[in-house]
Amino acid sequence: MSRARRGCWSCANASRRGASSSCGALVRRRRRGSRRAANSARRWRGCCGANARCTSASWRWHFWPRRSRTTIRSWRRRRRTNAARSYGPCSRRKRPRTASPRHFAHAFRVLRSNAAASVGLRCRHARGEPGEGRRTASVQSPPPQRRLHHDGVRGVGPRDRVQHAGGASHPGDAQRASPRHGRGRDLHVRDRRDESRARHRAGAGAGVSVVDYDGESVIGKSLQASFEFAVNEAVKRRHEYVTLEHLLFALLHDRDVAEVIRACGGDVEVLKTQLDAFMNETYEQLSDDAPVEPVLTSMLQRVIQYAQLHAQSAGRKELDTPQMLAAVYQAEQSRAVFFLRAQGIHKLDVLNYLSHGITRKSAEPAFAAPDEEGERVSGDPLKSFAVNLLERAKNGEIDPVIGRSLELERTIQILCRRRKNNPLYVGEPGVGKTAIAEGLALKIQQHDVPPVLKDAEVWSLDMGAVLAGTKYRGEFEQRLKAVISALVEKKDAILFIDEIHTIVGAGAVSGGTMDASNLLKPAIASGKLRVIGSTTYAEYKQSFERDRALARRFQKIEIGEPTIDETVEILTGLKGYYETHHHVTFTDDALRLAAELSAKYIHDRHLPDKAIDVLDEAGARKRMLRTDANAAAEVIDVPEVETVVARMAKIPPRTIAVSEKERLQHLDEDLRRVIYGQDHAIKQIVSAIKLGRSGLGNPEKPIGSFLFSGPTGVGKTELAKQLAQSLGVEFIRFDMSEYMEPHTVSRLIGAPPGYVGFDQGGLLTDAIIRTPYAVLVLDEIEKAHPNLFSILLQVMDHATLTDNNGKKADFRNVILIMTTNAGGRELTDASPGFMPSGATGRGRGAIERTFAPEFRNRLDAWIAFEPLSFEVIEHVVDKFIDELRAQLVAKNVTIELREAGRAWLATHGYDRAFGARPMARVISSKIKEPLVDEILFGKLANGGSVTVDAEGGELHLLY
Repeated sequence: MSRARRGCWSCANASRRGASSSCGALVRRRRRGSRRAANSARRWRGCCGANARCTSASWRWHFWPRRSRTTIRSWRRRRRTNAARSYGPCSRRKRPRTASPRHFAHAFRVLRSNAAASVGLRCRHARGEPGEGRRTASVQSPPPQRRLHHDGVRGVGPRDRVQHAGGASHPGDAQRASPRHGRGRDLHVRDRRDESRARHRAGAGAGVSVVDYDGESVIGKSLQASFEFAVNEAVKRRHEYVTLEHLLFALLHDRDVAEVIRACGGDVEVLKTQLDAFMNETYEQLSDDAPVEPVLTSMLQRVIQYAQLHAQSAGRKELDTPQMLAAVYQAEQSRAVFFLRAQGIHKLDVLNYLSHGITRKSAEPAFAAPDEEGERVSGDPLKSFAVNLLERAKNGEIDPVIGRSLELERTIQILCRRRKNNPLYVGEPGVGKTAIAEGLALKIQQHDVPPVLKDAEVWSLDMGAVLAGTKYRGEFEQRLKAVISALVEKKDAILFIDEIHTIVGAGAVSGGTMDASNLLKPAIASGKLRVIGSTTYAEYKQSFERDRALARRFQKIEIGEPTIDETVEILTGLKGYYETHHHVTFTDDALRLAAELSAKYIHDRHLPDKAIDVLDEAGARKRMLRTDANAAAEVIDVPEVETVVARMAKIPPRTIAVSEKERLQHLDEDLRRVIYGQDHAIKQIVSAIKLGRSGLGNPEKPIGSFLFSGPTGVGKTELAKQLAQSLGVEFIRFDMSEYMEPHTVSRLIGAPPGYVGFDQGGLLTDAIIRTPYAVLVLDEIEKAHPNLFSILLQVMDHATLTDNNGKKADFRNVILIMTTNAGGRELTDASPGFMPSGATGRGRGAIERTFAPEFRNRLDAWIAFEPLSFEVIEHVVDKFIDELRAQLVAKNVTIELREAGRAWLATHGYDRAFGARPMARVISSKIKEPLVDEILFGKLANGGSVTVDAEGGELHLLY
């Protein structure tokens, strides 16, 4: 044998390649002793690991004959078998203390070392129980296939603590690292053994610690806590060893491991009970006087070694409890794996769930939602993310649908189609789209549907539950896909998606086209799944209609706002539910008044929703004021409904308390009291309004369409304001001088597609939709672009106007007033004070030249305002002074107007060109401004009186 082959065979080969010297300690011993002594040393000590390229663990086989190798193999096999039978974890025979397996405690200690070289775990002793007394040396090898080593096992005391990999290293690491660094190699086997024994006898106070395998993968905090739990459990039970069953018992108390067990179909509590009973019945307890320093079995050591290697190969930054649970299956003959398999939990189930989220019961990903305790639960996606409307109907949780028979019939007809059998409800919020879908489920439950739908089930998708808890890309699509697949498996399932526009774009990444709506297209296109959707006009136009491939698969059903009579019918059918809940009784007058007043004064919602809200709030208010809970049911009549509507609409109760019949009866007197000199105009407009309100007019037209003409300042706009105030409706005014250009006309009905603001609607249509009961004034209509007159033709003829989004504004309860100054110059040719003969004829010519015949023909009345006479101007002066007198009441100041002062104000406050408009400026400059200083600093600081008089052509204020 050549000299280069002395020692380890791999080291000798490395020496031939010019590597560092091989097992020098063994070579020197051979020189000093006999050949037999040298062989004995090689036989039991193994390679020293000094050579970095030495990867052989059995160098001695190259120096033994083949027959001797066979004999040694048989002897080792018998020894391993006997050791396993005598000292297994289930055996009651006490293992000799001299055979304490010190190499595994070193795994916990060495694994958190912060040495420069990455050191791992590898058991180099013979496979079997660690009673063989073998010692191994560390092996350093280049990545990526690092080898693990250890030098013994240290006992784990009750005060020892498993430390995280990021903590401080073991105290002995630094002491061992310095001489190794100085010698340029690992310690000799004998030195490592002596150092380990000395450290064990000294009872170093450092806790059991673990570090990463390759400098990257570290022990997670939850796994570190499980290690501590396992050790503490062994100490508490006074067990001599920490076994795999202790670790599994600790892992079952971890939330993530419990989630994996449940997802794989296991019962965590049953496993805990089985393990607890097994450890109590099988493991021997130490005596009370014996010190409890449990050590960890080699089986548990191999499991952690495998988990570390698997985490390193998988590139994980952290080794956590679920990965440790998967590593437990390496010990196939252990009781821990037996208990897991008894629950039907196999290694493949655990790996599938950890890698892909696939449960054992379903091929779909595990759908989890946090429960009250923060844990996760999985199960049927329909139960987790949908609501069975038939079950709600059986439980009486759905109110009946009244007045929507045509819409329900159309829905059933579409559902019975072979293809494109998907209804889509489009309407304003609160008109009853969701109630129609619930009404369909109620009819199916009552068997009031055709035979094709008698076995159908209606499921309502809960979008909030589908979105809740989704953290990663694709989770939302997975849940929705599972719901769709579950519904397709049901033969007659119908999916109802409220606010269906929310699925368009849901789940799509920035710039991507794939979203949740594309998951629905294959199912609904093939007819395997029937879907009912609901959305609003704005959302349908903005998002849903843009996806033409999806929109064409739905059949659009427009759900309009019901009339007042239909709303009263709906309230009559629902009042029993609210009477029972609030313990009240609603009268028929209260039901009708709730529908009428809510339609007239509550403009931000729609019927029947707002009328139902009025009833509900009236019942709640009566219930709140009740002192005796057992009192008889109280009656809710007209006054209670008026009070509730006044509070909801934020208007004075007296405005609502007066009925419309009373308003119309005194309308002429109220207008004459505030409008002077225009009695003929007041008479015409009051007659037209009474005709419309009596029901004898055309119900498909506005209440009235009027054109007010005359010179400026004669009271045209003022009459419209007072008319709205007297009727108790909104006053809406548009200045037509802002719509002189062609493109500005589109602002009234909305910009066409492609222009800025096309999705915002029109100013005029939105105003009427919000306030359908109003007086609409288009001031100075002659200044608008002629295109506007074409738009107004359909308003005056059919009382409807459609905006760019397809919404229709209803003008049937609107009084349309257009003012113009055309013909005003002809009417002011004569001197003021009297109406010139034939002036109306001259003004008519100007009106005919300005407005087209089709426009004039659709007007209910053309009302010409006469120029104001001197007597009328004096009444106007009194009106302005009365308004000022009301303002001075708060300052404790009274004002008196003499005849001379009145005449002076009438003369200087009227102009033939501007009418009575200068009156406000004259009173402000001649009366209000002088009063300011006197009220703040002068004679009227503490109150008083002032008299307005005129003398010598000047206006004087007397205090």
